[in-house]
Amino acid sequence: MIEVLANTDVKVLAFRVSDKLTAEDYETVLIPKIEERIKRDGKVRLLLEWGEHFEGWQTKAIIDDAKLCFAHWNHFERWALVGAPKWVGVSAKLFDKVSKGKVKLFDAGEVDQALAWASA
Repeated sequence: MIEVLANTDVKVLAFRVSDKLTAEDYETVLIPKIEERIKRDGKVRLLLEWGEHFEGWQTKAIIDDAKLCFAHWNHFERWALVGAPKWVGVSAKLFDKVSKGKVKLFDAGEVDQALAWASA
């Protein structure tokens, strides 16, 4: 499940992921919001917070995630990842090295710090 956080602002799209992410989450929430922001600004800054009950991705959601990342590879300006599982952090560090965007990991509960960094 994905929900748009109240912290979403003019510069940063903020989401919380919990339970299991589905293709519907990508197709009805995440992708439209990201593409709308890219259309408006030419880039996007994200804050993703993982809930304590995160269970992973459905197979179709993994495919949607990969398509989204590759389609907009150079549009992601900053990704603030809050409470991400360790393997997501490893992937994020790789993305940080090979893309134009920057990624920073934050511990669970550091949403305010993550938002400040993503907004800077």
